[in-house]
Amino acid sequence: DKKQSRPNITAGRMSFFYDNKTNSLQLGDDQLKKGLERLAEQTPKNPIKGKDEGIAVPLWSIIAVGALVGALMAGNCIFFNMLRQINAKTHPADDKKSGKSASASGKASGGSKRSTSEKNKKDKVSAGSSSKSSSKSVKKSAKKAAKKNESCRSSKSLSTKSCASAAGPTSVKVVAVAPPKKETTPLPKDEVATLMQTRGGTAALPERSLDRRIEMPMTEEEFILAMKRVIEFVISYYRNPNQYPVSSAIRPNDIFNQLPQRAPDDPERFEHVWHDFHEIILKGCLHWQHPRFHAFFPCGRSYPDILAETIISSLGTVGFTWSANPAITELDTAMVNWTGRALGIPEPFLFRGTDTSASEGGGWIADTASDAIFCAIMAARNVKIEEVLTKLKVMEDKPITESTRHISKRYEKRAEILSKLVAYGSYESHSSFEKACKMACVRCRPIKVFEEHEWGMKRADVEKEMDKDVQRGLIPFYLHCALGTTSTATSDHLAELTPLKEKHKVWIHVDAAYAGSAWVVEKYRKNEGLDKVDSININLHKFFLTSTSVTLFWTKRQRDYKECFRIDPAYLKKKSGANDNRDWGIPLSRRFKSLKVYMLLRMYGLNGMRAYVTRLIEMTEYMETLVTKIPHIRKFGKTNYALFCVQYHEEGMAKEQVNAATNRLCQFINDSHKMVLTHSNVRGHDILRIAVTLERSTKKDIEESVAIFIQLLEEFKKKKAADANFLGADMSSTSKENLLQDVDMGIVGSPNPTLSKKPTNVKSTISGESLVGPRTAASHLHSALTSATQASTMVPSRTVTSPVPLTNISALTTVQLEAPPATHPAAPAANKMPPLALAFEDPSSKSGGTSSYNAPVSEGPRLRTPPPPPPPPA
Repeated sequence: DKKQSRPNITAGRMSFFYDNKTNSLQLGDDQLKKGLERLAEQTPKNPIKGKDEGIAVPLWSIIAVGALVGALMAGNCIFFNMLRQINAKTHPADDKKSGKSASASGKASGGSKRSTSEKNKKDKVSAGSSSKSSSKSVKKSAKKAAKKNESCRSSKSLSTKSCASAAGPTSVKVVAVAPPKKETTPLPKDEVATLMQTRGGTAALPERSLDRRIEMPMTEEEFILAMKRVIEFVISYYRNPNQYPVSSAIRPNDIFNQLPQRAPDDPERFEHVWHDFHEIILKGCLHWQHPRFHAFFPCGRSYPDILAETIISSLGTVGFTWSANPAITELDTAMVNWTGRALGIPEPFLFRGTDTSASEGGGWIADTASDAIFCAIMAARNVKIEEVLTKLKVMEDKPITESTRHISKRYEKRAEILSKLVAYGSYESHSSFEKACKMACVRCRPIKVFEEHEWGMKRADVEKEMDKDVQRGLIPFYLHCALGTTSTATSDHLAELTPLKEKHKVWIHVDAAYAGSAWVVEKYRKNEGLDKVDSININLHKFFLTSTSVTLFWTKRQRDYKECFRIDPAYLKKKSGANDNRDWGIPLSRRFKSLKVYMLLRMYGLNGMRAYVTRLIEMTEYMETLVTKIPHIRKFGKTNYALFCVQYHEEGMAKEQVNAATNRLCQFINDSHKMVLTHSNVRGHDILRIAVTLERSTKKDIEESVAIFIQLLEEFKKKKAADANFLGADMSSTSKENLLQDVDMGIVGSPNPTLSKKPTNVKSTISGESLVGPRTAASHLHSALTSATQASTMVPSRTVTSPVPLTNISALTTVQLEAPPATHPAAPAANKMPPLALAFEDPSSKSGGTSSYNAPVSEGPRLRTPPPPPPPPA
């Protein structure tokens, strides 16, 4: 009783009293107090907070406290897991829809899903009533936060202060009670499918504010839906390649003038961009993946390549050195060997041994054949210059420093040697060879080819020109051999050309850009002598189903080749033993192109590639048998790989008339926008190149193309018979420009080194007609113009009749064509070239050979030129 001052309490032999001052019980008997103190000294002490009193803790209390702590921790985990799940749901309404669809699908699928859901419910019940109450409160608070920060959740991938403060940690999506093992986890497997299912129709995501779109132009949800549209387009374009016209009727600058002059300041929605892509850009495309596209060459495309391109863009990496991205360098090296062995490239051209940088052979993945050819010429040029310098034993008077290396004796001698280097290639070589010679500042000597040699370059013709140049004091250094020429896909006679390598110490490069990919099928490997050359390039974006541009380059002289391109700045320090891509060519930055080759070879396999190449060539041969049976169509040369060539020919036509009619027929077909062909010229013969390019071409596609070709040919004949100027009005302006184009004599052609004055009208060697004297060029042009004019005024020798029914194509003439679109208006008369007169004297008094280049331009009548344009207004 606290009211009494000193209440006495007796318990046995001990007497206690309550002390109000200390608020505690005190012993009343001093003797007992002393006895208890002695007893306490003999027992072990358990001091608590500095006191001497001992406390005995029962075991069951420890277990109870542990259980309580465990329950609190479990409740805490459940609380935060529920919070994260609720914050991860961007659109609660969509979650309800997906839940309804999931329940409906569960009813249809049977009792297995019901049992799974019941099991999940039992697991939730076992969590305890405390977790239920906490989860309900969490849901209520999370829903309020969701309504308040809806726009923030829609861009949850963006880490900003506002999102972090409003929605909490959303970078990790936890779908289980247990905490994740990693800081970041991939999207749930069904998130993309669920989003596409719920938002795949006409429904769109809620509009975000401009500030949010500037902060995050595209969210994950928006990207998923945009990618869905892109995937649908890819599949539709694959399945229905003829849903678009093969070519467009637009004129130059049409698309440019439809686009704004400047980029938009604010982000635009994907729907707007996608609309303009279809309405402006796609309408101006020439569709290479079309059944009526028979021009140029097969342009690769495949599903593995599309997948690889997506991955490459998502990685966003650059592989100029091994350290910059080891995977790019290592995979590039492996794909050089994979592709080389698949195409039958000799082993000395591949990487061998465990150290790829020390291998004698090797290669890299270039962009195009033009890059590969230019790099080959530069490497050959550097090798030849160093070889001549060593032979001349050019010595320096004093050590070369950074400031004096450009005025050293070796440097001056290099410039002198460079002016004498000559590269050799066929007239039928691709124009990239001539362009590479111009950029490398070396002379380009074109070699004539003849029909009896199947338009291929022969050793006797090359050797003759090399010997002449050596006598002039020039230095042969490079021989360009084409396997699969651009115009006819024919090949130079490589086996008999390789001995020239030892005789004149030239670098021999093989340009197999077109034919090389077909070597995956062994019977198409027409490459005898390939093991004797120095370097090879092949375009995989033709036959090999990789999209533009992937070119493989091999050389068996890796060290000599790299010496031309090796530069070692401090910021590109090389890893020991690494095969840096930057040492293989001009570009420093490299895309992950080897991933395209890797995925294609693994997902198609070599047998899949062989089946594709064989089918495409068989379709070409089938089309050739149909087209060459059409009256007035004459085959030109042989069918090579997936290409054959034809001419328009009527009885009694001269060569110039055949050329004019063939050239005009090609333009007439292309202007119809029903089919696309390519025109070319082989040593003065105009031809139509017809190629089968679509990967999934069938006989039905081929027969439809032939039917369209027949009907367009009939329309062409009617126009030709009705209009006397139909052929004469179409003398190619390109041919005129090539005949009259002046080029640098020190770059193209091989002039006499004793010339004191450079001629001013040497003609283009490869891209033009020929390397001929001025008088000869003018006379050729005058003859062509005269013959074309005569042909346009000739009365047809016989009436034009419909083609006789032929085997396999008798039913094709019944195909109905749509009316061709209106043609573009003719160019104004002011743009027409004035008539040309014979410009120079008869060259009979001049000596043959290269001396015809020195024909004096001051003699004879001048070329008439149009009057100068009026001065611009002030």
